[in-house]
Amino acid sequence: GGIQLDFANDVTSDSLVQFRYDSAERRYRRWYGKDSSAAHIDSADGLQVTPANVIVQIMPSHLIEGDEKERLAVQTSGQGKAFFYRAGKKTEGTWKRSDGNAVIQYFDGAGGPLCLLPGQTWIAVLDSQTLLVEF
Repeated sequence: GGIQLDFANDVTSDSLVQFRYDSAERRYRRWYGKDSSAAHIDSADGLQVTPANVIVQIMPSHLIEGDEKERLAVQTSGQGKAFFYRAGKKTEGTWKRSDGNAVIQYFDGAGGPLCLLPGQTWIAVLDSQTLLVEF
């Protein structure tokens, strides 16, 4: 199993990313590109990116008015929904940040602090939950 993220919000985009769970390694292998067919290789060590934890954070955004490069302004403070993937399992919870200078905090579904597995954590920010597909 795994998850697919569409960062371009467009079904014809090549900005698709997948994290496929590898139960033998207990890590999520990262793939990207059109149909998420290319392994994401870390240029520092030549190995595929394989975080132990993946956080998908839902943060509303909008196009910056008048920006010719069509960049997004993302709501980075407040609170919202988050999905946590650890050991091949999904947990729903929330993220909270009081202002732009504060650290983002993550909470599990019961409202307690999120516990992560040892290892790398990858955080992905999406505008909408509809851009997250589980398989």
